[in-house]
Amino acid sequence: MKRSSHPGMNRLPEGFPPDMKESLDDFQEELNSLKTCLMQDVRPGTVVYICSRFGGDSEDEVDYNECFARLFCWQALLVRAIPVTPHFLFPRHLLVKNAEGWNTVIQCTRRLLMQCRELWVFDLDGLSDGMREEIEWANTLGLRIRHIHFSI
Repeated sequence: MKRSSHPGMNRLPEGFPPDMKESLDDFQEELNSLKTCLMQDVRPGTVVYICSRFGGDSEDEVDYNECFARLFCWQALLVRAIPVTPHFLFPRHLLVKNAEGWNTVIQCTRRLLMQCRELWVFDLDGLSDGMREEIEWANTLGLRIRHIHFSI
């Protein structure tokens, strides 16, 4: 069964800084290739956990990682998967300034992962410690893990 395409589906999602949109022109070909591959293999409605870098040493780096998490979420939506993206569920201050808050976030993300059928690992520049943990949890749960490597 062929899936219909929404006219705006090939554009980047809103929220990307203009300078970042320009730098993603070459990246667009890889994204289109990924979308074509996933559309043949992902059932509509599959709940997928988006595993990508989140933290960073600066606000700019965290913003950069959030933009890419948004892009990866968008890619899941393009193939009619349901993305679970913890980056957008928890306030930043819980993630970096508060050990108790961090432990709560870890427990919540584990519970979220338990609700998913697949883990999609988006690797731009290596895996973070947090990404490695999520991969271990997914392995323990027996989830299908897709490693998607991009070079920008």
